[in-house]
Amino acid sequence: MATGDDGLEECLKLLRGERDEQRLAGLLLATKFCRGDDKDSILKVFHALGMRFLDRLLRTGTGQSTGTIPNKDQQEAYLQLALTIFAAFCRVPDLASLDDIISKVPIILETLTDKPGQRITVECFECLLGIATASEKGFFALRETRAIHIIAKHIYLLPADSPSIEMAVKLMQFLLAKIPMEIEITEYADDLASAVVAISRQFAIQQTSLKFDALLLISTLVASEYSDPIRNALQSSSRDPVWPTYVRIGIGTILQNRVVASKKHLALFLARSMMEMFGEDWLIGPMNLPGDENTVPLDRCFLLVLETSRVEIAVLLNELAHFKFDSSNGVCSNLEDTTIRQRDLANIYTLMENIIKLLSNACDKQDKCISESSMVKAMTALNESIGFIFDFLLDAKAHDLMKGDDLLASIRIIARYLAESPSAYQKQFQELLPYIFSVTGESEQRPFLSVQFSLPVLCQTTMDRKGCDALVSCGGHKQVLEYFSRLVEDISQEAVGTILLTCDIIMNILLKRDEMRVKVRVVDFLPVLPVLAAWAAKGNDSMAIAMSSTISTLVLDLSSEDLLSQIPEFQTECLSKASALIIQCLELCQQTEKSEAPADEQDLYDLTVAGCARLMARYPSIRRAIRTSRWFQHFLQNQSSMEAIMGVTCNPCMQDLLMSIIG
Repeated sequence: MATGDDGLEECLKLLRGERDEQRLAGLLLATKFCRGDDKDSILKVFHALGMRFLDRLLRTGTGQSTGTIPNKDQQEAYLQLALTIFAAFCRVPDLASLDDIISKVPIILETLTDKPGQRITVECFECLLGIATASEKGFFALRETRAIHIIAKHIYLLPADSPSIEMAVKLMQFLLAKIPMEIEITEYADDLASAVVAISRQFAIQQTSLKFDALLLISTLVASEYSDPIRNALQSSSRDPVWPTYVRIGIGTILQNRVVASKKHLALFLARSMMEMFGEDWLIGPMNLPGDENTVPLDRCFLLVLETSRVEIAVLLNELAHFKFDSSNGVCSNLEDTTIRQRDLANIYTLMENIIKLLSNACDKQDKCISESSMVKAMTALNESIGFIFDFLLDAKAHDLMKGDDLLASIRIIARYLAESPSAYQKQFQELLPYIFSVTGESEQRPFLSVQFSLPVLCQTTMDRKGCDALVSCGGHKQVLEYFSRLVEDISQEAVGTILLTCDIIMNILLKRDEMRVKVRVVDFLPVLPVLAAWAAKGNDSMAIAMSSTISTLVLDLSSEDLLSQIPEFQTECLSKASALIIQCLELCQQTEKSEAPADEQDLYDLTVAGCARLMARYPSIRRAIRTSRWFQHFLQNQSSMEAIMGVTCNPCMQDLLMSIIG
């Protein structure tokens, strides 16, 4: 009986034969010895056979031979045999990096294109993966032949249960990791979007390592900084509409099982990207594969993401605190580890912001997709996470650390949460406010973003007297005013909402000045007067004019013209600009009254008119400017009686103002 070695020797003897029939018989035998990673046997077969005969067999199998073309069945058999042996050669890096092997990349890609549904696809992908990973030259051969485009298209066409999927996913991931993403994604966005749809099903159904390969590839394609073209293609196409559900199922499966932290973070990163693509509501939805009749709550993925985020926030903050605070000189001992954790933390914070928005919208709409018990769990988890973040900031304060993007991101998520739940951690936030306003990002020279992130919660807390006291007592109102000034310098359409939010905070303080225990000093607010006038001039709309004039009258109401003139830094031209602004607002107020249609700015008009009336006795220059204005003369038509005033306006506040001007 022949041994394995005897069989291999017989095979090699046939491969060295002079006739094609001998070599063909040798190749059939060689398939038994070239299985797996038996490198020695594969090398012996390669050296016995060489590449000339294999090349001819490949060309015959693909119909490119110049000689007699066999019938279709024989042609396919030749191709299968040639690719089986060639794939074995490509499993040996020393062989896969040879020029003779690399030169076959075009014909293999052509085979994939021409014969997409055949059994040979496994061998084709094995050949391409071996060549790509064996050498830079092999990698460039695939890049130059538009392999990404062909592979992506092929993945979409493969049956869901095809054994080729795993190899194709590994190959595409390897190529994308080495190719400039912005080039490939832009050029092949539509094909790559099709690949995402196909791979997402594998992500949902697989329970092998392919699930993690699919997670990595989908994340690469839809969650990178260059992914916009693919996202657009996915959102505008008529491809399988179930694929977002597949991604949700895959993420849920990973998060509910014991996997390493890096895989969980990648799953959370993908969840964040899906919410950015489809809105926060994507997190709530079916968790069943088509045909699966098991009942799974719609909020299952939501709870898994939230609970995982809660745990990971606690872990990451603890590790960052160890890296940053336990070092003797305040310098991170392991910069790379710290950077990775900061990146993961920033991603989870963004995810948490989306969840906060989701919960807020669900409460507003009384959405039943999130059960009452799940809502309680969610609020408990969020509250606990915010507590961890407060502890982290308190540690940073105790160690005199005031610079860092992680600190800035922590402030942002706290403020976002407290804006929805102002009573939660209110005392801690107010006590930490001086520190919060001292924090800067890595690229900032002075605090700006920390103020910006705090605006939503400050708008809520300053509606109460205690909130105003807390802000003014630490000098935070000055930083809000400075932030407003810097924002107006370079105003954009996107900044309008932030400007109005800042104005609300300033106005809240000024309106509550008589209730506050902390004195509000006019000198703190004087620098904002010319800024308000500039904003109104730039904005040139009724809201900007109404808001600016309201705040201006409230600031001026803190003092008098005589007292302001004694302040060295006060410029008298501020009163001229304020006067012009107030007159504009009064004119708009009158026009609104004539139209008999309520204006969005009506409350601001009323505040301006009432405030202006209080100023008349203390600001003769403003009184004179209004009285001599064209608007005033046209309004009263040179009449000065009470009857005339009542004839032109029914607004009691406007009547009082006009009387104080002519009186």
